[in-house]
Parts: sequence; C-alpha cells; structure tokens
Amino acid sequence: MNYHFMSPSAWINDPNGLIRFKDEYHMFYQLHPFSADNGPKHWGHAKSADLIHWEHLPVALAPSEAFEGNGCFSGTAVVDNGVLTLVYTGNLVAEGVKRQVQCLAFSEDGVTFRKYETNPVIREFPPDGSEDFRDPKVWKHENSWYMAVGSGKDGIAKALLYKSPDLLEWRYVGVMAESPGPHHGVIWNCPDFFSIGDRDVLLVSPAVWPGNMREVRKSLYYIGKMDYDTGKFVVEADGDVDAGWDFYAPQTMVDERGRVILIGWMDMWFNLMPSKAYGWAGAMTIPREAVLLPDGKLGFRPFKELQALRSDHRRFDAFTLTPDVGALYGVQVDSLEMAAVFDTARCGGERFGIKLRQSADGRHETVVGYAPATGGIDLGLHGLRQPARQDQPLPPAARGRRNGETSFVPRPLLA
Repeated sequence: MNYHFMSPSAWINDPNGLIRFKDEYHMFYQLHPFSADNGPKHWGHAKSADLIHWEHLPVALAPSEAFEGNGCFSGTAVVDNGVLTLVYTGNLVAEGVKRQVQCLAFSEDGVTFRKYETNPVIREFPPDGSEDFRDPKVWKHENSWYMAVGSGKDGIAKALLYKSPDLLEWRYVGVMAESPGPHHGVIWNCPDFFSIGDRDVLLVSPAVWPGNMREVRKSLYYIGKMDYDTGKFVVEADGDVDAGWDFYAPQTMVDERGRVILIGWMDMWFNLMPSKAYGWAGAMTIPREAVLLPDGKLGFRPFKELQALRSDHRRFDAFTLTPDVGALYGVQVDSLEMAAVFDTARCGGERFGIKLRQSADGRHETVVGYAPATGGIDLGLHGLRQPARQDQPLPPAARGRRNGETSFVPRPLLA
C-alpha cells in the first residue's frame, strides 16, 4: 500500500506501544505471524526516524507462558529509568473460560525483550470488571504510574484504573470511566489516554461483533479532566475518532515537539479481507495529529511529515463538474494526495463526487460523493465480493458553502 505501515506478511491488527526511545520511534502491533488468519497474538515490532519509513525488527513478544497461551494481547510502552517497558495482556482460554492478566517485559536496547519473572503483575480482574479485562494503557502523572484497563460488566463498558509507584506493584483505584449508553459499547477495548492543551482525553474502541457492528460506535473519544484524587475521569464532551468502517484501536504518543500523534488499525473484524489470498491481512492508518478545536472538540490533521512524500505537483483551475467530465487531465497514478474545494452553494445536481479509483473495465471503483440536499457525504466501494457504502452527514455549519477536503489515496489492497 506504499505509504501505510504493513507487516512483511501475515495477519496484523491493533497498534501497540507507540513510543520514542533513543531518538527513534517504535511501533509494536498485534501479529499472528503464521498465517493471514486471526490467531494467537504476538507483538510485531518496527522502528522509524520519521513515522513514515519503517524498519522491521524481530518479534518483541511471543506467547511462552501458560497464562498467555492464547496470545500476548494489546498494551502500551513506556520508558522508565532508560528501560523500554512493555505492558501487555496475557490471554488464556481453557475449557471455555477466559482468563486475562496484565504483564510486563523489559528492554535496554529496544530490540530484545525479557519478560518479568514474576508476571503477571495483575492476576485477577476487580469486582467492577469481568473476564474481559485487557489492553492496558499506562502513563505517568507526577510521581505515580497509572494504568487504564478495558473491561465491561452487566452491559456497561468500563475503563478500570490502577496505580503504581514502580510499574511492578499495582493497586486498584476504581472505575475511571464507563459507557453512558449501549451505542458506546458494552466492553471497551484498547483504552488510550493523553493530555492536550488544558484537557485530558480518553480514547476507547467498543467491542464489536456481527450483531452490533451497525449500532455501536467504533472508536470514541471523551474530552474532560482526570481527577487523580478520586480516580474519576469527568467527561465534558465525546465524539468519533473516525467515521470510517475500517478503523479501530487507535493509539497515541506524544512526540518530542509535544504533538499528539495517532495511528489506528485500518481494517475491521469480520470483514472478508480479500488480501488473505495474497498472504496478508491488515494495515495501519497514516499518522495523524490530534488537535483541540476552538469548540472544545477533538480534531485531526494529516501528519506534516507526509509532505516529504510529495512529487509531481499538479494544480487545476476552477471548472464546472458535469456528467461528461472524465479523468482530471490524465491523472492516473498508484498513490496520490488530493486537495479539492467544492462550491456546494452553487450546485444544481442531486449528487456529485470523485471516483478515486476505477478499474479499466469500470466494474471496480471507489467513489466519494456528496448530496447537497441532505448534506451527506458517502464513500462507496463497488464491484467487490463485499460491496459497501457508508454515509456521513456534513456538519450543518459547513453546508451550502465552499468546502475543501484532503484525501490520501494509497496503492490498492490487491494488485
């Protein structure tokens, strides 16, 4: 896919442990290295100087202990006294019973990891949680470490908070946050936490399955303030991290310039994933920067370093879209970045849009469309075994005026 991160082969999903260590960025990720199908998770590993060009490293974690027999599930990475520390979930399913525990691994060189000899450091879920007890996010505040673990109980999704002086001994604090309704999920996976401006942000990915995928929001953010005295996250606003259906488990890091950088898994459970026929499944989104908007909501913009990939710039003067407008003066490339501005107030048609990709015979195409009457933006994938279309309303304040959008179009999933 050219500029999206991919494993050399096999199945990948959640990004884990985005961090800067010894002047390099590191990304860990969920990996089933033996096939393109979902299976017992390892931690894949790569490093980068710019979050754009990646060097693959040896697998960081593999299931080796009885309590992680079904995988080393998602988690996070922190640096403690110069030691790169991974915090992850050991997953075991035996006789239909799930047991998930929280574990540590350490590295001085950022390549070779040793598991903590007295793992797991959290052996049981608390009364507020359930056997779904996974994906720890760890951060430091003042002189203490904090850990948010995703869980859920009695139809309410939860982030469970722990506190430690040294990453080794953890004390349960209580429920940090919980879902306000069924559309926010019944189990939270992959919690993430960061501060931006004068606000704190909690990200969660509600658990999804075929029966709830259309009703549950896929990746949420909650903006508010963390009260470290009570252990409660006080929510002021919420929103969707991404409106796409192929986006899940976003994780963030703060870079050396103070920017909050976010990367997510660019696929979704239960998709057909036609790339499996070619020996791989899953990729990561391009990095994006999280920003606090004037209205108090969370916004995202393309990672500035992506501009280094630009070449062969082309600019087109204003023209009127008509049914017979074809390709933009022969723009036929493998990958591109497009910035387009549409004057929706002067649009007389029921719908207009751009075909970002189209096969030579016209049977397969990706279409981004807009309907002025309803203010709806839609993305359609046509000609696939699993054709899809998703509609997203444009904010009312943006309707009826000139609107611009930047799109990154990668190399297709299948050649």
